[in-house]
Amino acid sequence: MDEQAARALSLRLDPAVKLRLAARFGESVGSWLDDLPGRLQELEEAWGLDLEEVSAGGTSVVFRGSRAGAPVVVKLCPDAEIGRWEADALRCWAGLPHVVELLAADEADGALLLAGVSPGTPLVEDDWQLVEVAPLLSDLTSSVKVPSVHVPSLVERVEFLFGLTRRRIEAGGDQLVGPQTLDEAERLAVALASDPEPPARLVHGDLHPGNVLRGRGGSVVAIDPRACLGDSHFDAIDWVLRGEAPTRAGVLRAAEELAQLVPCFDAERITAWVVALAPVLAISQAGAGSDAAQRRARCLISLWDEATLG
Repeated sequence: MDEQAARALSLRLDPAVKLRLAARFGESVGSWLDDLPGRLQELEEAWGLDLEEVSAGGTSVVFRGSRAGAPVVVKLCPDAEIGRWEADALRCWAGLPHVVELLAADEADGALLLAGVSPGTPLVEDDWQLVEVAPLLSDLTSSVKVPSVHVPSLVERVEFLFGLTRRRIEAGGDQLVGPQTLDEAERLAVALASDPEPPARLVHGDLHPGNVLRGRGGSVVAIDPRACLGDSHFDAIDWVLRGEAPTRAGVLRAAEELAQLVPCFDAERITAWVVALAPVLAISQAGAGSDAAQRRARCLISLWDEATLG
């Protein structure tokens, strides 16, 4: 790929993506995006790539293509440390069948080369059952390797999520969750994250149906970890909140089922994490804007109210 082709590829980003990256990382994202074409050309030459498609999430820009005929993904983040954390987590999970394979990484800027997942349909767009997700969760909870670089603690991850939620409320003026509720939920979540009782393990940190893909033979593969060290029950939250209108009874049933499927899981602890994060998840859903998302947000607030108000 010559520089002109690299520039054309990198600029096929939705303007909303650029705004989202700027909101997350600041105005310096503009110069980072300006430098992206040259960086892509360097990576293509260094790693022998043929890049074809670009997309983006909340924290990174993703390029899909091939290397020696095999599908690959290149992932770049304006914050190099986030890329280094992800690379180290994937090294710890290397060889696990339900975690995406890291092929190469550049420590300087956190650029990642990942194996492509085929067909790669996110579970959020597909039908799934807890019994299918349980082997992935068992894989993650069975890993006792510790990253060679510092990754955040689960307490730090929790504090980041609540901070992000407060910024979302300030930006959108959403009054779905009051400041007192958010403060109480954060105290509960921090207490859970600080509890020394469950052994600290490497936690995915962002394990939801949008970050788990269908692989070969219908198996599931986790991508995009926001790695941290702490209570592995944190990774179970989204899997017991299935459907547009989650209820407390449904959460309790799902938590019991998941605890039977994953040896080290405790149903009560999963439920406690769901309650603690319900206000954060409600604000995230409310920001999606659709009627279905609004209904789900109200149901999440109801979960919090039922658990804390009796």
